[in-house]
Amino acid sequence: PGQVAPKCSPRCKEKGASKLGEAAAKSAAAEAAAADLPVDEAMDSLLQVLQTCAKVHSSQGAEDVLKEPPVISEDFLWNVELTLATGAVAGSTLAEREDSLTGLALCLEIATEQLDAGTADRLQRYVLDQSLSKFDATSNQLVARAAKVLLLPGTDLMRATQTLRTVLALLMRCVGAERITAREVLDVMQGDVAIAVAVISQALGAPKPAGLPTWLARLTHILHQLTTMDTSVWLLQRSGEGIDFDKTPIAELHVRHVTHCQTVALSFVQFGVIDRVLNVAQDTEVRRSTFLVLLRAISNMVSSYQSLEAARLIGRCLALDFMRFGFRFLGPQMRQLIEGRGNQAKTIRMVCTTLSWLLIHSSTDGSTFLAESLKPLAIEWLTRGLTKGLPPEALSTLLALAANCGALEGQLLSNLAQCTDRLLDQLEWDARRSLAFTTEGRSTLCTLGFNLPASEELDYNGGGDYEEDEWQDEPDADPFDYFADEMPCPMALGMEADGLMYCRECGRPTNEGMYGTDYFDGMWYCKRCWDQWEHLLPGQVVCSPWPFEADLTVGEEQCGAARLLLRAPGHLRCGIGGGILTEAPVCVPGSSATLYRVAFNRRNLERWHKRSGGRCPLTLQPLDLGTVEEVPDVLQAVTDWLTAEGHLS
Repeated sequence: PGQVAPKCSPRCKEKGASKLGEAAAKSAAAEAAAADLPVDEAMDSLLQVLQTCAKVHSSQGAEDVLKEPPVISEDFLWNVELTLATGAVAGSTLAEREDSLTGLALCLEIATEQLDAGTADRLQRYVLDQSLSKFDATSNQLVARAAKVLLLPGTDLMRATQTLRTVLALLMRCVGAERITAREVLDVMQGDVAIAVAVISQALGAPKPAGLPTWLARLTHILHQLTTMDTSVWLLQRSGEGIDFDKTPIAELHVRHVTHCQTVALSFVQFGVIDRVLNVAQDTEVRRSTFLVLLRAISNMVSSYQSLEAARLIGRCLALDFMRFGFRFLGPQMRQLIEGRGNQAKTIRMVCTTLSWLLIHSSTDGSTFLAESLKPLAIEWLTRGLTKGLPPEALSTLLALAANCGALEGQLLSNLAQCTDRLLDQLEWDARRSLAFTTEGRSTLCTLGFNLPASEELDYNGGGDYEEDEWQDEPDADPFDYFADEMPCPMALGMEADGLMYCRECGRPTNEGMYGTDYFDGMWYCKRCWDQWEHLLPGQVVCSPWPFEADLTVGEEQCGAARLLLRAPGHLRCGIGGGILTEAPVCVPGSSATLYRVAFNRRNLERWHKRSGGRCPLTLQPLDLGTVEEVPDVLQAVTDWLTAEGHLS
């Protein structure tokens, strides 16, 4: 008691005091001025919450606290916490409990930043014992409300998930970030996978809570955990279906897991998870703990022959954002791995196997975007791998990836001939255990003399199960040393040296090139690298729409908004991304030629248009975006469907 924080400016004190009642404001300002104590931004927000509790919710405790000077001390924060902890559990309305939770989060944030660790820990334990452990009723109401509005057109997702994000931050702060897993998150979200993903996605895009340094890394780890077999089995147990796991065939559990991964993939697309993670990965300090974890999550969702639906969703998303996903992040990371930094073989195998599965499902989907995008990277990686003398277990997966995207040609074939013999046994063994091949890839490798088993001879399901011992351990267990740094300056920044500019991609000095745009604004690229990217625009790619009638046989473990994502019919989904259309739906002239009118999210259509060289995703004909028609009736159709499903009742 009696501890105070460092000093702050008088302007901050005046800002906080202005939020109090007139009499209390004068008293608080006088006390603060006399003690020269801070009222910073978090404190200002906390006082606003107390004001709301006192005036709107008629909280006598909040009124009493407001009579005290706003001093950042253990005594003051204890009084605040006693009042808000009671309101969070016993508030007469849901709004009062939400405001109290917001206040508790601010209170603990201030304590973490301004008071000693022992005091902050005592405050956190009190919140855990008196509020979070008695939170079930409020949690049920918050989740029920979020489930109703999450897929409703026009919903502000950041606002809709705000209180649930606050609860997640409180849990991590009070229990410990490393102890919060996907199970705890799903338990709070009543088992609704879609709400869990939405909350995490919005949390990745919101300001990081103070005093939680591993916040972003932990959120991405939870996303990875959502895709594992352990989580899908836990959801089955939680659903109360009465499944006897001792007698249930593994194949049946795998089918349920595939559906679970499809649910997660739909949620990833619906709530922009990949975009959020890539935005977070722009910061090199957290890149090593986010990007590889995203790849592991994708691996779990797409790595089996039964995972077509999930892989279509993820594959299209990555193909449309490949300039960022592939060239900005994946290319440099793989280059560093091949150069010998970190546990290279293990991670190279994971990345290449995941990409190969995506290529297989993309070929089934009729799209060559991903293969064309990966082709120059696969050539570079395999060439580097051959010259660096990578171990066979890493080289075989690089070879398989190059074959799957049609990159085995020209000089690369000549280089490959020198090491075919030492890869024969490794590639055949990998093919039986984990690797999979496109029709083109298998044919090419067999022509080169590799003896590959036919796909029907294999008995594995792929994904996170068949090689769980190899890379599906907790991401925290990896050192991530090879992810920490960019290429050393001046080449990393494209800076001028000796009258030349260094290419941001290959590092060669040149005076012929240009600066990138969008994500690559301000980065200099040589003409060779730039032309290589410019030629990655295959025009002859058609977008196959989603089935009109969705699969209605959804297990009980998929509930709430997650169940709706699986059941939504094709005409309510974006014809490119696959998510339910909740904003800016448009149609192209070619929509009339399809079985049902296919609508698109405008942003997805614009990205497809740019990526395909100006082609219509349905007819392959040149498309003028000026002919695109807005179709607001689709939004009403989504609302009507949600009502018919009983979701808005």
